[in-house]
Amino acid sequence: MQLDEKMIAQAQAVQEDMVRVRREIHRTAETGLETFKTAEIITRELMRIGIPREDIRPMINGAAVTAMIYGKSHGKCIGLRADCDALPIREMADVPFKAENGNMHACGHDTHVAVVLGAAKLLYDNRQDLCCDVKLIFQPGEEVSAGAKLMIDEGVLEDPKVDCIVSFHSAVPGDSTPEFPCGSIGYFENMPVSACVGKFKVVFKGKSTHGGMSPHLGVDPVYMAASAVLQLQAIMTREKEPTERAVLSICRISAGNSFNIVPSEAEIAGTVRTFDKELGEWMLQRIREICTSVAEGLRGTAEFPEMEIGSAVTVDPAMMKQLHESAAKIVGEDHIYKAVKPMFAGEDFASFTDILPAAHFNHSVAFDDGTPMYPNHNDRFIVNEEKFYTGAATAARFILDWAEKIS
Repeated sequence: MQLDEKMIAQAQAVQEDMVRVRREIHRTAETGLETFKTAEIITRELMRIGIPREDIRPMINGAAVTAMIYGKSHGKCIGLRADCDALPIREMADVPFKAENGNMHACGHDTHVAVVLGAAKLLYDNRQDLCCDVKLIFQPGEEVSAGAKLMIDEGVLEDPKVDCIVSFHSAVPGDSTPEFPCGSIGYFENMPVSACVGKFKVVFKGKSTHGGMSPHLGVDPVYMAASAVLQLQAIMTREKEPTERAVLSICRISAGNSFNIVPSEAEIAGTVRTFDKELGEWMLQRIREICTSVAEGLRGTAEFPEMEIGSAVTVDPAMMKQLHESAAKIVGEDHIYKAVKPMFAGEDFASFTDILPAAHFNHSVAFDDGTPMYPNHNDRFIVNEEKFYTGAATAARFILDWAEKIS
């Protein structure tokens, strides 16, 4: 397939701007739903592109931003989403623009914002060829699995109504991501992109007592928690076929504050991951049943203040076929890679894919020169900034192509 040299050149022309914005957002990393400075930077850059102020809208109390790019026809509207929140990690990466506020963009969301702004510039400059409208969605709170749903509840998919949506994730080599050169595009075929993420918290309640003098007069919640941890590991290994893909991990256990006092409460918390939401819901129900039985058998009780599971990110086959074709116009077929398996990571883009047909791709920010790479959520996580332009051009080319197809 012939490369789109014009689009590639336009994207290369905004490469430096994307790097500049990414570094500014990285330096002022904000977490959760508190991304107010990030939203100010995004708004400033959208206006710099040329998007009128009246077409830019703050959401979630100013932590989120949406903006409209109007094409030559208004029959359809495509959403282009970037998550923009960081993590509460103190950065140890040796970069001159490192964050100093105790937060860190350790999952590439600063890159997502910069690349989507680059794509916005391309779409705005080519709006005379755009057979639809585009709604840009800059979403906070992905890391806390809250932002997408809040924006949906606040009406981000309405006025105008969004018909389909596209997103991407910066990719470094990892368990679910093959090692592919910087600037390459990874796509998903006949599989979910990410897992259903479940989280649970169980509070075991007993009766406090002296741990040395009178343990028989108490009801020990630590024993309940320890017993439950062991029994919960049998949910998948002894109740489901080995071919079922699911993970259950206890990631926190806490109780008491003294070496010689049996406390009145103990708490465990953890996560379940699966690609089948019904299986995940069943796992959570078995956690309730097992923990209740364990607690009652040891004369205590169990309460479940947190027990929920989200959806997996799913993609539309027709949109992914078009994404593959559009990406080939930017990076060439030799730099497109099919994902070998879905990720057990979570991604709250699932709140959008529950509602809309969607496309999602990976954009490689790996180093090709042997520079050490670290996984997402690591305090030394870094990205290769050299080819942001291929991600921006792929997103813009896909939207232009898909809009022409559905208009």
